[in-house]
This record gives sequence, structure tokens and C-alpha cells, in this order.
Amino acid sequence: MSAMRRERRSTLLAAASVLLALAASVALASVFNYMPIQLTVAPVPPPVYFELGSNANEPDLGSGNTISVSLGDNKTSLYVTVHPTYWVTYYKDVARVTNADNKAYYVYIEVRTPLSLPSDSVAMVCVYGRGDTRDLEGWSTPEPREDTYIECVDLTEAAGPILIGTLRAETTWDLDLYFYIPEGTSPETSTAELHLIYSPSAETPP
Repeated sequence: MSAMRRERRSTLLAAASVLLALAASVALASVFNYMPIQLTVAPVPPPVYFELGSNANEPDLGSGNTISVSLGDNKTSLYVTVHPTYWVTYYKDVARVTNADNKAYYVYIEVRTPLSLPSDSVAMVCVYGRGDTRDLEGWSTPEPREDTYIECVDLTEAAGPILIGTLRAETTWDLDLYFYIPEGTSPETSTAELHLIYSPSAETPP
């Protein structure tokens, strides 16, 4: 076979391959079926929301400082600033979580961004039943007694979602803060970012 014939045959084969590819593409993309879906979104007021605790915006340690607590416009976000010092500092009833619904919700806390504190420091948010007794035990770094709180969540490590418990209908929980900062260290301002997650389902949140 001459070189000219071989070249012509290769050209024809290449052209045929392109035509077949185009034909397949048209065959796959030339028909579509549209099936209707209707989605209705009907927003509701939040069944679970934050409230100010009895010690919100009361005097804190240090000159001119307060236990600064504020809520978002719809009480679905919470912003807290406190001023602990060395050894143990405990903040009681800083904020509250209320379920105004007529059914229970599973509640979780997720620590997205932990606090950056000196080594061996402890920082926790502790959840109590509304008005439950607080009891710190031990010396020289007293800690909340385990049988008094619902759950305490470590704020120095990223984690979650951590199940706190079931918040019953028309029930309120108190949120306390616990800090231990070793003497002789140099703590700096730090911010933790958390999510409080609630659901009527027992399934763990994603």
C-alpha cells in the first residue's frame, strides 16, 4: 500500500471516529425529561432560644469589668465576655437555654474553635437544671461535683457534637462557666466559637 493510500485511510478513520463521538454525544444529550417538584418553606419562631442569666451584665473581676452577655435579635445567638484570673474562677447562671415548645429536643454542644489558654488550664461550660444547687469540691482547685450538673463541656479542645441531654418541653437550663488558670502563666485574650444544636430526632447531628 502506498504512503498516500495509508495517509488517506488514516484520515478517513480519524474523521469516522470524530463523527461517531459526535453522534454519541448528540444521542446522550438530546432528550430530557422534566418531573415536577414543589417545595414549600414555612419558617416558624425558634422553639429553643437563649435567655440572659441572673448574673448577666453584673460586675466581674477587674476595674470596670462586667460579665458581658448579649443576645441576637431573635435570641438564637449568644455572646459572652468574662474576665477570669488565676486559680479557679466560677461564673454562675450567665445565660439560659429555654425550650418553649410542647415537645422535647435533644441538645448538643459543638466546640468549633477552642480557647487558647496556658498549658494545664481548664475551661468549661457547665449545664445545670434551672435553679439546681451548685457544689464545687476539692482543694486547691475545686471542681463542680459530678452529680450536680447535667454536662460540662471542655472549651480547650475542638469537639462535638457532644450530647448534653434532652431538654423537656417548657423547660429551661442554666449555663455556667468554669475556669482554672495556673499561677505563674501569662494568659492572653482568647475567643471560643461554639454551636448549640437541637433536634427533635435522636440522630447525631452531622
